[in-house]
Amino acid sequence: MPPANAGVEVLDARGHEDVTFEIEGFTIDVADRGVIAFGALDRGSFEASDHLPVEAIGGYEVIVVREGFLGVSLAGTGEPVRSTGWGGGIDVGPEGAFSRFFPFSLSSVQDVIERYDEISSELAGWPLQPEYGTSKDEEGTSYYYAVKDPSSDEDWIHPSELEHLGQAYMPPR
Repeated sequence: MPPANAGVEVLDARGHEDVTFEIEGFTIDVADRGVIAFGALDRGSFEASDHLPVEAIGGYEVIVVREGFLGVSLAGTGEPVRSTGWGGGIDVGPEGAFSRFFPFSLSSVQDVIERYDEISSELAGWPLQPEYGTSKDEEGTSYYYAVKDPSSDEDWIHPSELEHLGQAYMPPR
């Protein structure tokens, strides 16, 4: 049986220098399939992890805008503040907000590699930017998500800039 990483080439690693090079994401090429870009992972992501941020797969670059209580709080009181997070990928891990979009569990980088075609197929049905799909989780966080047309070189458009979304997206005040 070939090793788990057979046919996988690391194309790049994104991050910054601190005491060491801190990886914020990386892109791999999976033989006979294509490219997968992951967000920041930890060592556990290669065996079993609750969170797996996928930024691109199957030619589809994903974007998510999150609006709600995202961990931001007032410095003086610690009171939670509604905020907006823009960018990044979709968390497809078992505890991730986008795990429910897939009829199978993804808990490791290897799972994402093995389910490349099924994940790509799901994303093929997502709204193409400038359209956005919407979803809300159990905690009340709203998610606005889209994929970029693989043939497009246009920049991402923030949902707040799109008149047709009207009341669907209101940035926090």
